[in-house]
Amino acid sequence: MSVKKLGTVLAGATVAVASSFAVAPAASAQSNAISETVAIPFTCNGNAGQVAGVTPSMNIDVSYPAEVAPGEVFDVTVRPGPMRTSQGDNTGRFTFDVGLPQNADVLEVGVSGATGLNGTPSAVRLNADKTRNDANGQVARIWGGASARYGPNSSTSNADNGLFAAGSGTDFRLPELSMTLRAPLTPGEEVSVNLPGWNNSNSGTNGNAAGTDFQYVRTSSGLFGNTNQQRQCSSGAAAESLTLTSVADVDPVVLDSSTALSADNSRVGPGQDPGNLVALVNPEYPVSLAGQDVTFRHTGSGEVVGTAPINASGRATLPLEPFTALAPGEPDVLHTYVAEYGGIDGDIRASESQVLTITNTAEPTVTNETTFVMTATLGDETDEGVEVDIVATINRAAGVPADAEAQLFRGDTPVGEPFVLPEGNTITFEDVVARELATRSHAYRIEFVTDHVEGYERWTGRTPAPVSVIVRGTDPNADPSPIGPGLPAGSLGSLGGLGGS
Repeated sequence: MSVKKLGTVLAGATVAVASSFAVAPAASAQSNAISETVAIPFTCNGNAGQVAGVTPSMNIDVSYPAEVAPGEVFDVTVRPGPMRTSQGDNTGRFTFDVGLPQNADVLEVGVSGATGLNGTPSAVRLNADKTRNDANGQVARIWGGASARYGPNSSTSNADNGLFAAGSGTDFRLPELSMTLRAPLTPGEEVSVNLPGWNNSNSGTNGNAAGTDFQYVRTSSGLFGNTNQQRQCSSGAAAESLTLTSVADVDPVVLDSSTALSADNSRVGPGQDPGNLVALVNPEYPVSLAGQDVTFRHTGSGEVVGTAPINASGRATLPLEPFTALAPGEPDVLHTYVAEYGGIDGDIRASESQVLTITNTAEPTVTNETTFVMTATLGDETDEGVEVDIVATINRAAGVPADAEAQLFRGDTPVGEPFVLPEGNTITFEDVVARELATRSHAYRIEFVTDHVEGYERWTGRTPAPVSVIVRGTDPNADPSPIGPGLPAGSLGSLGGLGGS
């Protein structure tokens, strides 16, 4: 095929391989589905009779379509038959392995329907040696999160430790393993799943990890206490092909695709790097498009501005050339782009993104704001006025010009002269507020005198939330509220000349 195999670890009920895809049921291919039970001989080490239903053979239910079109998506299921643990044994860490086809894309793997077992069943993909998880591995394992002798999280003890276990004399059945596959594009090919032990003669007895199809640990009680024993079972030649699906000589099923386009910056100021155009290409099913190209076109001029390869995440990234800087006052210039994915003939359809607009402007596009967080307290009070002590904590924006000036305001009245930002992070002020007949509230704030602009950046400064003090009036009878001296109706504040910040 022209696409690479892709997969992931899936747990619980069947779910999608990647969050950007939802694999729909493969309805057309299932119209000619075969459902049957096959009896596969097993060889195990030790006394395999401790789990009935394994030897001399295990009944395995399978379903699959007899024939599909090239590139068609279809489902295959495999489910080990009913089993029973022996009396006196606790048995757990069950795993059952299925070999995935190497000539088809594995789009999804999941499990459902375990009975008689504790723990949560899931499916995990392993490498061929079954030593580690492998998102693209060709072995799918039914398990409860732990292996017996071979595989990830393996142990030959604690059979009944909540790890996919069954108690003494319990009927149980492993879940059904479901696989969503995409057929190869070549007519005449055959797609099948198997059991890995089919070509590892007697591997269950010999202790061959790659050839072990079914394994578990049993804990039995005896005269000398509990005994933990591992059991490995393997199939033979009869399991070389549990299912067989042929690729017909008919027109291929071509996958749809969609392409979305985004940019690092939607508005670019003078001297600013416009950054990258980023195309995200999604095929209808999660097959890999890595290595294929996306073409980026300027729709205003019709010119191709570049091509970029698609990575493993489906993204193609193209750095844009800098725009011609506009002089102050010049009108904005709009640049419009599309991303075009060419597809693969007979495999995946081409797609084109929406039009994306990037504005080249003479105005700054990045604002760097210095903030002043303020507190204010009232000091000594006389008949004429009240002292106010103000402290501002400066949260300085990176790159703020050294000569930036700010101004303290009481309301809209400047207090003192503009000041250059100090080197430290705080600045203090003293003010004297004249007392009036009625109680008054006074708000303080700081703002930059002038914004500083350099290229596409602007530096500003302000107080996010002004701080207020309440100065008591000289004549309580002049206050509008009878609640208390100098307080407007519905307000709270300090009396006796003490204000809150």
